[in-house]
Amino acid sequence: MMRKIVNPSSINNLESPRLTLTIYFALWKALLLTLVLLSPGPGYDVSTHLLPNFEPVDAASSVLRRAQHHLASRLIRWDAIYFSQIARRGYVFEQEWAFGWGHTRLLAFVGHWVAGSREVAGVEDVVLAGMVLAHLFHWMSVIVLYDLTLEVWKAKKRQKVVTFAFLCAALHIVSPAGVFLSAPYAESTFSLLNFVGCYLYAKALRRQSKDAEVVAAGLLLLSGVVCGVATTFRGNGLLSGLLFVLGAGKEVAHFLVNVKNRARRDALLAFRRLLYFGLSGALMACTAFWPQYFAFQHICVDLHDGKGRPWCYSYLPSVYSWVQQEYWGVGFLRYWTMSNIPLFMLAAPMLVIMISSSIWAWIEGSSRNGNLIRYGDVPPMTVVLHLAMPQLVLCLLALTTYHVQIITRLSSGYPIWYWWLAVLVVRHPEMATLGTRFKVSKGILRWMVLYGIIQAGFYASFLPPA
Repeated sequence: MMRKIVNPSSINNLESPRLTLTIYFALWKALLLTLVLLSPGPGYDVSTHLLPNFEPVDAASSVLRRAQHHLASRLIRWDAIYFSQIARRGYVFEQEWAFGWGHTRLLAFVGHWVAGSREVAGVEDVVLAGMVLAHLFHWMSVIVLYDLTLEVWKAKKRQKVVTFAFLCAALHIVSPAGVFLSAPYAESTFSLLNFVGCYLYAKALRRQSKDAEVVAAGLLLLSGVVCGVATTFRGNGLLSGLLFVLGAGKEVAHFLVNVKNRARRDALLAFRRLLYFGLSGALMACTAFWPQYFAFQHICVDLHDGKGRPWCYSYLPSVYSWVQQEYWGVGFLRYWTMSNIPLFMLAAPMLVIMISSSIWAWIEGSSRNGNLIRYGDVPPMTVVLHLAMPQLVLCLLALTTYHVQIITRLSSGYPIWYWWLAVLVVRHPEMATLGTRFKVSKGILRWMVLYGIIQAGFYASFLPPA
């Protein structure tokens, strides 16, 4: 399958790229789920079997019922235990607020629908709901990445761009996030929402270049809302706020230049655009911090003994930051210990790929070469540069502050490294001149596939990495 994906000549004449992507998607998921089903034993941790209302099925049950239970039991691993428990009975303990409010609420809603006539959804209902949502949203994010690539890399030679977009979307199918995009985790939902937010942002910039001010403003505001919703699923979504900061900074520069040149009309236009970026960022912030408000009301206001937790008295109270620091040991260089060296080695390939692609976007985005595909009046690499900043900051935070090993699954929701890798594989000179300077072996692609396969078996057996 991978040979067909990485061979540009085999996809130059695609008649139905979305259908072909769907077939590849189904084959890859079938392989991963087969590995999950065949994994031996409960693993070294029996937390899954200690969950309430998750008893083994009766031996007299149908083969389908037993397979369903077996699959669910193999997918409730690591953080999925928290997600399923919170979705089933709500937030009870303070440390549970580290797990995305948007994701647990969505799991709870769909879990109740799966439960049907039963008044309370069980753990298995929630897990099956999460599995269905993960597959659906991962497939949708594959299609959205394809459309996002077409939107950004506009060119007269459309067939080459279709090939390029197909390859990027195919790479997302075999993302190193692997089985986390099939389990009841938030990665697939975040990928979808982040790609949609990027798509709306890129489309807004293009509309701005065509002087469609009202349409551009609407798209930009909608992008802010979508990016804010994405943050309720994964906290690293806050980094998407850099898109609006960069856009606002650019408009500030335009405003000052036009004021200096006494170009009143252009100065007013830059000022209005600055307001649009500011409002979009504000909408994102309000949407993103809505769960924080719920946590503050629950823990800091609705108290029976009148004593609040330490984070309640901060100038900007955030239960998420507090829990990450207090319970999970997140903090600057706190993860830099000898025992964690294997985890840094595990994360190294993805960190190198993401940092290299961010540097590529920075160099190309800052270039004034005229051989780049034009994006209306905006060079595509200018758009790529904006989208690269959240990815670069994520890598720096993972390297210095986060649990570094999770970068392999967080990477799934960022489009830049897919574009960079596709540029190096396809080697279209009009895509980016810098891409041809790197000698890229098929080792990266083989690593992605092998990592996903090995990870599926390890995950189902309750073994790291998580």
